[in-house]
Amino acid sequence: FAFTSSMTELTARIPFFFLHFLFISIVVLFGKRIGGSWVGWLAAMLLAVDGMHVGLGRIVQYTGFIYLMSAATVYTMLELKQHHEKFPDLSNSDISRMLLFASIFASVGLLAHYEGALIIFPSAYILWRLYKEGVHWKRLLQSLIAPLSFAFVILGSFYIPFLTNPQIIATAEYFNSAVVGLGSTLYNNLSDFWQRSILYTAAPVIVFALAFLVLAIVLPFWRAGGKVYQTVAGLVILVSVWLVFHPSPLIVQGADLSLIAHLVLICAAVAAPYTTVYPRMLWLWFAPVWVLAIFVFTDPGLHYYDFYLPWMLLVALTFNNLRLTASSKIGQSTVNGIAVLFLLLVFAT
Repeated sequence: FAFTSSMTELTARIPFFFLHFLFISIVVLFGKRIGGSWVGWLAAMLLAVDGMHVGLGRIVQYTGFIYLMSAATVYTMLELKQHHEKFPDLSNSDISRMLLFASIFASVGLLAHYEGALIIFPSAYILWRLYKEGVHWKRLLQSLIAPLSFAFVILGSFYIPFLTNPQIIATAEYFNSAVVGLGSTLYNNLSDFWQRSILYTAAPVIVFALAFLVLAIVLPFWRAGGKVYQTVAGLVILVSVWLVFHPSPLIVQGADLSLIAHLVLICAAVAAPYTTVYPRMLWLWFAPVWVLAIFVFTDPGLHYYDFYLPWMLLVALTFNNLRLTASSKIGQSTVNGIAVLFLLLVFAT
């Protein structure tokens, strides 16, 4: 509009289409880094055909920036970790430079909407992994000076006037009443999430994604071996089935405490003995957004999309792990053929 002084539906929507296209491209690269081509392409396809993402990918709104900048931030942090694995003697300037890129992406996302702050959980986990893998905490702090300074200047230029404006009180009251809800503590939006999900996307795709999310919790326990861990895996399946048929299983004096059951499952996923670094990073990305959207916000609207990226990456990673396990037993060609036919059936329906 600034260049042409006019706007049509095409010129209004086309920039957001390209944002969404870039987002899907980053998902492909992201998945390849954490699990190979199958993970990248499957996660990208699940997001590309999801009706909620298709709609939000063409709407003239900030969501495209949230998609793209969140993915780009965590992808950059992931690249830093893997680069350090190959070259353990990375200099402070090398680490700082990559953190600066992550800071730029995160700052742009936060300028679009405060939802961009949700990438702090996987990013902090990757920093902790760098520390565990030999980067001294003093080096990390020194490397963070420039990225954090940049973020403070950029974000402060908007958020300081925003937070000090007299209208912030009215904004906070609206947020509390319309989003969080006055006079209540916890909600349960599972039924709303299901209805919105199958409204925008075919039910078989959502069922497939939810089933493999449960398997992402079960498999690390099952592979640990032993009766105790396999019993835990069985209990996880039972609790998951229970939640499907009874989305509000814990009502105490009129208060819905179903969050407790979900926290048990999430803690099991994060603490499972065979949960590796990348699934744990994805769980730490997924879980806070899931809890906020399902149990804290009275009306999350379409903000379920915030947890779709780590969700679909977890699904793709789990599917690929099962494919690789089966390939070692009955042959790669056979398993690949079965996997392709199964996915075609899921997407076709």
